[in-house]
Amino acid sequence: MAVIRSISTVLFLSGLLLVYSETVLSDCICVGDEHSDDYSAPGPKPNCSRLVSNLVEATQEIAHHSTIMLLRGEEVISSSVIIIENLININVTSIKSTRIVCDQHSVGSGITLINVTNLTLSHITVESCGALHNVTDKGKLEYFFSSAIYLENCTNIDIGYIKVSDSYGTGLCVLNSNGFITIHHSMFINNTVINGSVDTSELLLGGGGIYFELSKCSPQWQDCDPYSNTYNINNTININNCIIANNSVLADPDSIQFTNFRGGGLIFWVRGTSKNNTAVIEDSVFEGNAGLYGGGLFVQFFGRPTYNNVTIKNITSKGNMARLGGGGIDLGYYSFRPHLNRHNNITVISSIIMSNRAYFGGGNAFFSTLVTNTDPNNRVHFYDTLWTLNRATYGSAVYLEPVINDVPANSFFPIPRFTNCNFTQNFIVVSVSGTSAGVSVSSVGAGAMNSKAISAQLEESILFEANNGTAVYFIDCIFLVEENASITFRNNSGTYGGAMSINGFASLYIKSNVSLNFTNNYATVKGGAIYFFSTDIKTSLLTGSSCFVERFRTKKRFETSFYFRNNTDSFNKTLFISSLLPCNKLCQSTNVYLTYIEPERLLTDECIGNFTFVDYNGSVSANIATETSEFVHDGTMRDIFLVVPGKDFILPFTTKDEFDHNSTEPLFAVLSSNNNDNGNIPKLQNIYTANNRFQIKGQSNDTGHLEIRTLDFRNLTVGLDIKLTECPPGFINRNDTCLCSADYIGEHYDGITRCDNQEFQASIVSGLWVGYKDDLVFENNLYTATCPPGYCNDSHTSSTKLPSEANATVLSTLICGDKNRMGVLCGECIKDHCVYFNSPTYKCGSNDDCSYGALYYILSSILPLSLLFTIVVLFGVNLSSGALNGFVFYAQIIGYFANGETYTTKFEQVLHLISVLLYGPFSLKFFNENTFSFCLFKESNFLTIMAMEALSLLFSLVLVIVLVFIMKSNYFYKLQFMCCKRPIFKPTTLTKALTTFLILCYSQTTQICFEVLHIGFLRGKGGGIDSARVFRMGNQVYFADWHILCAIIALIGILTVVTITPLCLILYPVFFKIIPPKLQEKKLISFFVAKVETLKPVFDAFQGCYKDQYRFFAGLYFLYRAIIVGVFALIGIHLASLSVAQVILMIILSLHLWIQPYQTPLHNRIDGALFLCLGIITTLSFTRHFETTSQSQQWVLTFTGLLQLFFVYIPGIVALIVVVVLAMRKCCKKVNEKEFIVKQKKQKDELTETLHYHDHRITTSYLNMEDIRSDDDLREEFEVLNIN
Repeated sequence: MAVIRSISTVLFLSGLLLVYSETVLSDCICVGDEHSDDYSAPGPKPNCSRLVSNLVEATQEIAHHSTIMLLRGEEVISSSVIIIENLININVTSIKSTRIVCDQHSVGSGITLINVTNLTLSHITVESCGALHNVTDKGKLEYFFSSAIYLENCTNIDIGYIKVSDSYGTGLCVLNSNGFITIHHSMFINNTVINGSVDTSELLLGGGGIYFELSKCSPQWQDCDPYSNTYNINNTININNCIIANNSVLADPDSIQFTNFRGGGLIFWVRGTSKNNTAVIEDSVFEGNAGLYGGGLFVQFFGRPTYNNVTIKNITSKGNMARLGGGGIDLGYYSFRPHLNRHNNITVISSIIMSNRAYFGGGNAFFSTLVTNTDPNNRVHFYDTLWTLNRATYGSAVYLEPVINDVPANSFFPIPRFTNCNFTQNFIVVSVSGTSAGVSVSSVGAGAMNSKAISAQLEESILFEANNGTAVYFIDCIFLVEENASITFRNNSGTYGGAMSINGFASLYIKSNVSLNFTNNYATVKGGAIYFFSTDIKTSLLTGSSCFVERFRTKKRFETSFYFRNNTDSFNKTLFISSLLPCNKLCQSTNVYLTYIEPERLLTDECIGNFTFVDYNGSVSANIATETSEFVHDGTMRDIFLVVPGKDFILPFTTKDEFDHNSTEPLFAVLSSNNNDNGNIPKLQNIYTANNRFQIKGQSNDTGHLEIRTLDFRNLTVGLDIKLTECPPGFINRNDTCLCSADYIGEHYDGITRCDNQEFQASIVSGLWVGYKDDLVFENNLYTATCPPGYCNDSHTSSTKLPSEANATVLSTLICGDKNRMGVLCGECIKDHCVYFNSPTYKCGSNDDCSYGALYYILSSILPLSLLFTIVVLFGVNLSSGALNGFVFYAQIIGYFANGETYTTKFEQVLHLISVLLYGPFSLKFFNENTFSFCLFKESNFLTIMAMEALSLLFSLVLVIVLVFIMKSNYFYKLQFMCCKRPIFKPTTLTKALTTFLILCYSQTTQICFEVLHIGFLRGKGGGIDSARVFRMGNQVYFADWHILCAIIALIGILTVVTITPLCLILYPVFFKIIPPKLQEKKLISFFVAKVETLKPVFDAFQGCYKDQYRFFAGLYFLYRAIIVGVFALIGIHLASLSVAQVILMIILSLHLWIQPYQTPLHNRIDGALFLCLGIITTLSFTRHFETTSQSQQWVLTFTGLLQLFFVYIPGIVALIVVVVLAMRKCCKKVNEKEFIVKQKKQKDELTETLHYHDHRITTSYLNMEDIRSDDDLREEFEVLNIN
């Protein structure tokens, strides 16, 4: 505004001398006081004819040829209208730019001049004024409006060096004034409208900087015929060097139908029969104005004006806003038959249109009604004009559109011409409220230049640069490029067509020697440089009228250049063309029958023009995509297609374009229902698709016929029969759509935690089984359960994604397939497979290796058992001693902690196998590892294997009993004498042998019983429990068929061996302590006590190593075994079983460290160390589990595996060292014994010789008996030493 004020000062000073020269020639009425400071100031003085006190008084005395000279710096008008009318040669001026201020808060004061000839207004400032006026049509009131300065029917007007601001309405209104009219060097600022007035309750209209109208009728014209009057002819209007800023009109869409006050800055109407009028608007600035149409400048020819010219030259339209169209400038021709306006011209020259905004036509809009079927007559031309930084939803720079909804065929509209114009950085926006380049910017919209049915003509040099929302977007019109023109599209972007989007019946028409350059343009969908979508492909194949490029035929050589570099879209294509086939006509105009021409030839000067592609080595096919030309089946065609309700159905074919590319065109679908028994009708969720997929809703088993069509006008069609399936596992059908069950509390499946709603895949927690019972596929028959360890596929992740189709076989393969398993809980081996013997996970292997099953069974079970118990019986091995008890417990339990581990390296696996061989015999599992497992016989299952393991234990029991009786037989005693000089093996007691057998078989017996009795519960939708199943044999219903017998035997085993053994050993030591002595004397109790005492040797065999008060710990050790084995056998999740076992181990360790139950302190320390070692191994198992799940660092997994195996081996290595040391001591002892015997024999011989040869005197060589008593190692030898 500082610039505006400085310009104003210069303008007023430069016109001061002109004012004084005019006042000398007329009657001068001075308004003010000659003695005032304003009048007495230095400078030339006016020649006043008379002096009046105020402006109202001056207008009462004014006559022809008068000048009103304002002397004061400020004149105030209070609630009155200054009216001057029916006079000639009137001049209103001031000595020094007097401010005329209306003292009002609404309309009521202003200046009105009517029917004044030769009017001059200069050097005045009008502020805060606005007088009420009305617009009439044939004397009938139409509406009220207000204006600060109102001129009506005046002739020859000169308005200069004035300023009109802050008006309550329009700043300056010039209505039907003729002759030479000049408005120059003036400012019109901040003039706007208010609602309501002191004189009327009607809606008040008006506003804007200048309102200029040559109308069809005027309020002063009597008997006006709007189609025959002779007013408004041959006038000259010039508006120059003006500043029109921050003005606005009533922006109420409801007022559009009856108000002419539409533009915010300058409103210029040419109406009625106006003829031969010339208007020039030049060297002016339009800034910050707001209106409905034409925020800065509104020019319209309305009705039947003819041969009128409006020239807009060297103006700047900046920062203006239109609520609807034409943010900077709105131009148009508006008329209807039979009263048409013709031969009118609008020309815009060397102007800058920048930073304007509107809903359509951010820079400027041009509209027109239907004119003619032959020649449009009216013209609009833009020369050397710049559009930049404008914003709109449609046509950010220029918007061209007819003002009718349906455009008849062969209609002609004025064709805007653009010569040497520049369109730079214009933006498509979502809302016109955006005030900066980055606000509300959108790539979805239509063009910096947008045209519908109005063609455009481009001449000479045209630049479109850095526009978004497509540089040029036109529909059903011609984009004409004149001869020798050069059009450049650079760095533009859009959705469909980065540089150009040609739609409907539109084409790009070119003349000779034309150059079009497309560089660095981008489309988010199709057509990096050009997008062409024709609605008349069929017709164009014959006529050639719908080729995307048409040309004017001339006799001279036709040369046209299209250059493309670095233009791309989402499919990496430069051009998208509906079809190149219509372009064949351009090369065969004289042929009756068209032949196919290769695209490489079409895109040359011979046909369309010379197309040069820099990208993809200039390949035409690599740069161009077309509409779908055919359907290509993918080989999966079938009679009926299965569709999941609500899931994307991928079509079983691909669409190809004319270059055999995969087509990018969307498809259209129609779904018709077949006769469904349930009465349900499948429904399409979407009828259009751009990625070859549709969503269909309905219930399972609903059928229908899906017809797929292309959207282009070739109308390619293919039909498919479809059938809706059950929802994928983990999904439920609600409202005809498969939805994730995890989102529905009452209908969820246990373990289903989340779903991928794009791929329709549910995720189940790892370690759980999911499947259909009896292979019947429907959502109410889907169940989940804890999967037996080793049965289900291990993804080493926290969850597993389920299939996206409801198929029992596919689901079973996913959950069980890698383990050669199937069925409920993966409890059944697949065909030609059976459960292998010696497998800790009961793996399923091939039946092909069963030929030597019996031999392998003997070698891996019968022979090792026979060898082991033969050694136990022959050597009287006692495993219940304090030194061995803890180690045996460790050896039996360690397998349960380590068998669940997965070792990654070969070295780890070998070490693990050796540990199995080292510790396995102590639990009667000699080769209990999958590597050593084998097929015992065909079709063996879990219960079969359990029976065979129980049979092995029974064989061991019989073997022990038989061996004990054999060793006690005379035959065995004699047999030893036959082989040796003396018996090697001492007969062992049956109690001692059975004690060792019970220790060795207890954990194995416990595991077999628990495994057989383990129940697996299937949980269906909503968490309900189905029938119980055998956990390790899911297809077997619990306590049915063969499982009844196995379960009964297992229950007997638990009641007799597993439970009674620890209970008896725990209760026996405390039996006599808890029963009072007097009660023990009772007959029944004493009888029971006597019977119990007979078992004392058995109890002593187990409890002899413990302190008397802690002899019950013998039973606790069996109880420990039962609890830990039960944890791993009955808890199906390995991590959970490890967690519980770790807690139990810590309790056991704390208990033993606190109580110290063994008589020998060393034995207490040994067991404490063994329990601590087990705890460390368990902790490392946790680390390995989480590292296996995360799969983040392989070295951590390997390191922890080796460290775990190190602790596994420590007790075994220590035990081996102890055995070796004891064996070495034993050998040394044997050598010493032999030396002693030899020495004694020699002494005996010497003694005998002395008795016979030395006078029969007897000498005694003796041993110190005290030494013998104190040396336990010699006593055994003395037992066998025979001295006579």
